[in-house]
Amino acid sequence: MNSIFSASLLALSLVTTSATAFAQRAPMAAPVYARPATTAPVYVQPAVAVAAPVYVQPAVAAPVQTRRDAMDDRRDAREFASLQSQFEQAVAGNNPRAIRAAIESFARAGRTELAELQRDARAARWTGGDHRAEFAKLQRATSLVAELDRAAQQVGGWRANPNAIGRARQAMNGFNQLALHEVRGSMRSARFGR
Repeated sequence: MNSIFSASLLALSLVTTSATAFAQRAPMAAPVYARPATTAPVYVQPAVAVAAPVYVQPAVAAPVQTRRDAMDDRRDAREFASLQSQFEQAVAGNNPRAIRAAIESFARAGRTELAELQRDARAARWTGGDHRAEFAKLQRATSLVAELDRAAQQVGGWRANPNAIGRARQAMNGFNQLALHEVRGSMRSARFGR
């Protein structure tokens, strides 16, 4: 009886010693797999110290180009084309006041587009979008609006300034190109869901 008792005591001490040694070991290099009654393997991760939580600033939602945005861009492009045709009609009629009014209305529409481009550039900067391209479009639109304002100041009175008319026409063409580029980009984004 004593030998059975001593054998079971020896086995118990070996089990506790090996369990203590297992618990004191560093985290295991290989995962431990256990097979419960089901056939799916279960992954048992060894105990590891957890680091302090890291604060991550929540990202601002990226502006999603939708079909509505594409429709707005197309409407803006049509408005620029319509305003430029009004300008061309005023130039053909040689009416300095109508020319100046057409340039000023185009500049107002350009300022509206400029505000949209500023929002897009700001959103692209904070969301990790292509902020350099947005900033380049913003700079181009700013210079075009300034050119339209200068041309509007030089046109008026009894006689229209041909140089100012030419610069206004170039600025309007630049805005039309910019608007068409926006339409292409928003249609592509709406089509591919980006």
